[in-house]
Amino acid sequence: WKPPVRQPISLSFDEARGRLDGLFEKSVVAQLIADVPVGVFLSGGLDSSLVAYYAQRGRQKPIHTFSLGFEDSSYDESPHARQVADVLGTQHHEHIVNDAEIRDALGAVVQKLDEPIADPAILPNYLLSCFARKHVKVALGGDGGDELFAGYQTFTAEKLLHWYELIPK
Repeated sequence: WKPPVRQPISLSFDEARGRLDGLFEKSVVAQLIADVPVGVFLSGGLDSSLVAYYAQRGRQKPIHTFSLGFEDSSYDESPHARQVADVLGTQHHEHIVNDAEIRDALGAVVQKLDEPIADPAILPNYLLSCFARKHVKVALGGDGGDELFAGYQTFTAEKLLHWYELIPK
């Protein structure tokens, strides 16, 4: 299979922004159509914040958002998630995870995986899913948004890599 080759579209920045806005909203709203309550995993990062924004936009009733916090503040993004939830007016649920919960989740996660996975985020994602399950049956996430919008600091580091490689060994 080869993806279809399309001719480049010439759009102004404002036209492109409007088109992206419409497509993003359409995509999120389509995922909210369900016979069961739907929530959003919210880390406070660009990707999940955009999904939560479009899920809440135009709704009278607050959507449910879910985040995990960590005892170790260097891993804890919950203040960012809380801030986004406050701005959007969602019904936010937060759970602070301790080391023992993560360690205990490892056994459960390994039993559910059908192949090895090298992403350590599988453990907090599992715990977040278990936590959200108490309130909703379906939750949207924002995986892929940071890659699309260059939201990770590693993308900035890659831009600087060229200069680093110029340093003599």
